[in-house]
Amino acid sequence: MALTIKRKEGQSIRIGPHITVTLGKTRGSHTAIYIEAPRSVPVWRAEIQDFHAGGDGDARSTAGDQG
Repeated sequence: MALTIKRKEGQSIRIGPHITVTLGKTRGSHTAIYIEAPRSVPVWRAEIQDFHAGGDGDARSTAGDQG
C-alpha cells in the first residue's frame, strides 16, 4: 500500500530528517520534482534502476541524469 500526499507547485514533503522532495512546475504532462538528499542516499528514476537491474544488476545513480 502506498501513501498518497497531494501537493501543489512549490510545496514539499520530508522523508526522514535528511530528504526533501519539492514539486516544481508542471508543463503539459511533465512535472519537475526536486529531491534534496545526502550524497550517500542513492536516487534513481524507476525506469533507469529497472533497466540496470535487468542488465548487470548494478543500478548506480548518475549525477547527469536529469530526466
